[in-house]
Amino acid sequence: MVNKKFPFHKDIHQFTPGRSVVDRDIQHLKDLNVNLVRLGVHWAGVEPERGSYNQTYLDITYTIIKKLQDNGIYTLVDQHQDVWGAQICGHGAPVVSPRSSIVYYQ
Repeated sequence: MVNKKFPFHKDIHQFTPGRSVVDRDIQHLKDLNVNLVRLGVHWAGVEPERGSYNQTYLDITYTIIKKLQDNGIYTLVDQHQDVWGAQICGHGAPVVSPRSSIVYYQ
């Protein structure tokens, strides 16, 4: 379960195929005997600007994990960032490091 574009989380209010985590989605997982999901947590969702944390994103992530748990589904929180942020055509870690802090190897 991953949403690679802003707001970086699944909808928790309205069913939208492939884009939500509501009761209907969870029932479908249960019908398929799924008991573990991998939930992508994006750095850009957690910290959209250096030092500024998105509590709404964290609350929605918690709600998704809790809904799954209440239905007997484990959550593997996947917080790896395999690309940089939208500033350079990615969807992962925001580009917050000043160039002077980057270590170059020769």
